[in-house]
Amino acid sequence: MDNLQNGIAAFKAGKRDEARKLFIAAMKEEPNNEHVWGWLYQVSNNDNEKIQALKKVVALNPQNAKAKELLDKFLAPPAMSEPLQTPVKPQQNIAPAAQNNNNNTLRIGLAVAVSIFVVLCCLIAIANSSSSGSLTTPLVTGTKIKYVISGTAQSAMITYYNETGGMEQVTQGLPFIKEFSVGSGAMLSLVAQNQGAGTITCEIWINGKKIKTSTTTTQYGIATCSDIVY
Repeated sequence: MDNLQNGIAAFKAGKRDEARKLFIAAMKEEPNNEHVWGWLYQVSNNDNEKIQALKKVVALNPQNAKAKELLDKFLAPPAMSEPLQTPVKPQQNIAPAAQNNNNNTLRIGLAVAVSIFVVLCCLIAIANSSSSGSLTTPLVTGTKIKYVISGTAQSAMITYYNETGGMEQVTQGLPFIKEFSVGSGAMLSLVAQNQGAGTITCEIWINGKKIKTSTTTTQYGIATCSDIVY
């Protein structure tokens, strides 16, 4: 009993390691002493040692409700936690300005594709209506041509055929005027895409006479003019 009492005194004095050694010595002396196992529980180093000590206490004294309650807590299966739910990332609200920018970019890309398609269609139509030699650069240049883009729109993307039969493209404010001379058989094409709101009108003039005109009043709309010099 000296080891048990000395161990209790050491434990109360804060000397845990010394108390543990004394309780182990007491347990070897009295392995069936309920109190020794109770104090060994107090100085156990891990849960396994605590469980073994509590089991011994309950085995020696089944009426020890406190030891039984502690043992049940250690032996109880871990509570099943609810499965983690994958958080649903809230859809970010795109600011109206950003939406407008995205829509404008889409419209511009679509309009560019349409303008290219229109130019190709015009070229095919002109080619079908002209002779087989009309696709060559004219040798004689004497016909005066004037391209005009006007309207209330602030700017336009303009695609046109120049005096050598090459295609050029510019984006600028209105009005737009381009003058040059070509020979017979030259293909003429002028396409203007509105870069925002307002109206756009395209015109082709041959020798001072307006031959073709087209107007668009829609946002990002396209005005198309085409002809051939005979």
